[in-house]
Formats: sequence, C-alpha cells, structure tokens
Amino acid sequence: MRYLFKYMRHKSIIKRMTWRRLYNCLLLCQELKARKALVNSSPVVARINTYPLCNLNCTACQRIASNTATTGTEMMTLSQYQEILDQLAPHLLLVVLYDEGEPLLHPQLPEIIRCTHSRNISTSISTNLAMTLSDDYLLDLMTSGLDRMTVSMDGFTQPIYGRYRIGGSVATLKENLERLLRVRKRTGSKTSVEVQFIDFGFNAHEMGDVKSYARRVGADTFRALPSSIYGMEEYLAHRGMTLTEGEHLTCGCLDLWSIAHISSDGRLFPCDFGEDNGMAAVGNVLREDFAALWNSPRMRQARAYFAGSDTVFDTSLCRRCPSANRAPWFLR
Repeated sequence: MRYLFKYMRHKSIIKRMTWRRLYNCLLLCQELKARKALVNSSPVVARINTYPLCNLNCTACQRIASNTATTGTEMMTLSQYQEILDQLAPHLLLVVLYDEGEPLLHPQLPEIIRCTHSRNISTSISTNLAMTLSDDYLLDLMTSGLDRMTVSMDGFTQPIYGRYRIGGSVATLKENLERLLRVRKRTGSKTSVEVQFIDFGFNAHEMGDVKSYARRVGADTFRALPSSIYGMEEYLAHRGMTLTEGEHLTCGCLDLWSIAHISSDGRLFPCDFGEDNGMAAVGNVLREDFAALWNSPRMRQARAYFAGSDTVFDTSLCRRCPSANRAPWFLR
C-alpha cells in the first residue's frame, strides 16, 4: 500500500479525473486483480526521466549506475516528450518527471511542465535544489503549473549534508529554497513544496533542525524516510526476511499494470526496480507504438508470472524485488 500511496498522495490528481480516465482506472483495477496478461487498460502514471544526469554524486545513484547498463545519458527534447505524451495523455493522471537525474538541469523543464499541465495531467519533480538558479528560472518554474516539488535535504550543516549529497552545498540549497518560496508566494503559485529527509543514521540528530527549518521558511510538508528505500540489501535487512514466492505472487506488482517507466532516450521498462538492476527494455516509445509495447510479449509474460503461470520471462529480478511496489490489498 505504501507504494500506491507514494503516487496517490498527490492530491492534484483528483482534479485531473475525467469520465474516460475514471473508466480506465476501474478497468485497470479489474485487470490487475484478475492478473490479466493482455490488458485493455492504460497506465495512469508515467515516470519519464527527461534528464538522466546530475550535478551531485550521491551514493545510491552511483550504485545504480554501476549495477546496470541501461542508464542513458541523452537529454529528452521537448518535441520527443510531446511525442510520448501524445500517446499516453488520454488516460494519464500523473507524470513524474525525474528518476536518477536532476530535473532542474533540463533547460526546457518549465515548458515540459506547461505542456503536461495543458493536457490536464498532474506533474511532480524531486530535486536536490543545490545548483545555481536565476530569479527568472524560478519565476518560470513557479508559473509553469507544476503541482508538486520534493526537495531533498538530508542534513542541516554542511559536514552532515555533504556526507551523502556528495558535491552539494546545503547553503546553496537553503538560499534557493527560500527564494523559490518567496517567488511562489508573490505569484500565487499552487505548487506544493515538500522537504524530504533521508535518515541514514549518521544524520538523524539533524532531522529536527531540518523539520523546523522547513516549517519556518514556509514549505508545505516535511517527510522523513528510512535510507533502506535506496537499496534492496538494506531493505531486506531492515525487514529481516524476504517474502516467499507465494507471498510475492499474492502481493502482485503495481508497475506492470499501472505505471509506465520511460528513460530519457525513450526506452520503456517493465518496472523501476528492473530498470535499476539491468533488466532489458521492452522497446522504445519514440520508435514504436506505446500501446503495442504495453501488450508486447515480454510485458504479457511478466504479468503472467504474477498470475502463477509458466512463462519464459526471466523472473529472477521479480523474485529478488523487495515488493515495495506491491498492489494494494484490495487488488490482491
């Protein structure tokens, strides 16, 4: 349920619901619960990594890059993004515009957000906010129609913050956040700003300082997360045990039915965990029809695994997955 909440906590998606999208949601729920391999529904969330590079060298992202050969280095252009959105827009409720990269480094991010907003689709970004940003850029961003921004702040002092956010300046982050919130207030922007703190243990004593700071400068919410979300090994150690195969199959996989994971060069992956751990792409939505890829043999074989069917799909990664992306209880 946590993984579903990760996306559904975006209250702005409620306003994006249309009769067509509602019908698709109901059909998706029915097909996920029945574990149908060949689906007639479309994903309601798209995770599109428009910019795959970053100004920092955080440990988790470096580990992911070393574990997989699928990480792209191409920046997605505005025209390519529009081409992808044209295929997905009718049923989408939310586009998540980040993955391992830093979205604010994309020179056309405000235009990408405006393009999405104009299609009545909610948008979300997550940023380290530790780079040089002009007043004009912040104004452009806060008037783009962005629904939600998560700002990563894992320490209040530089020695603690910089231990994980390698190459980042917490002073720059604070200055940018305060400027951004002033621009938001001046423009009447509806963008929700959340400060997120990853608890690594070594920084736990500064969590209260970050929380107080976030409240003082005017952020809407503060959220603390355990560092175990960044690594399968840590996650499993934290839980103390893995799921049995039967439990895993029962929990299901939300990604395969409801979330499209698309890299900056247009490749479609079955799931986020698979992409981060070397699973091959299903195809490329810039060269192939998305609807055909969504029901391609590999996607159908992956879904069939969760129906308990024999499949030629390599399920080794599925079996290793910590199942953080499990289906909500009412769809099992």
